Amino acid sequence: MTERLFTLVHAHVKKTLDEFAGVSKPLIEIGVGAALYARIKEDICDRFLERLPPLLLSLESYTDRALDMEETIREKMAALPPEEFESLLHPVFAEDEWKLVLMGGVLGVVIGYAQIHILGA
Repeated sequence: MTERLFTLVHAHVKKTLDEFAGVSKPLIEIGVGAALYARIKEDICDRFLERLPPLLLSLESYTDRALDMEETIREKMAALPPEEFESLLHPVFAEDEWKLVLMGGVLGVVIGYAQIHILGA
């Protein structure tokens, strides 16, 4: 995931540098050479990516504080009526619902037989 993020950021930084150069890009490439211009863009991208991880950490911390997602989700879920809460959770358990029904049936049969043999009914 991190590698994909860095690749995406790298591509956008290069694109932004070209957009910043604008119509003067061909003149810059002629003046300093296309290879040097490409190396300069790579250097800028590399320096940006070196500074990115600490920025992301501070952004994550800020986002956690600003949005307080855990508390917001807790409050919103607590405010849901029981029917809506069940409809929210049901898809999570729907895949394994048949296992619960099967286990209930098996336990019912086992307990029924146990009662017959223990109580002698």
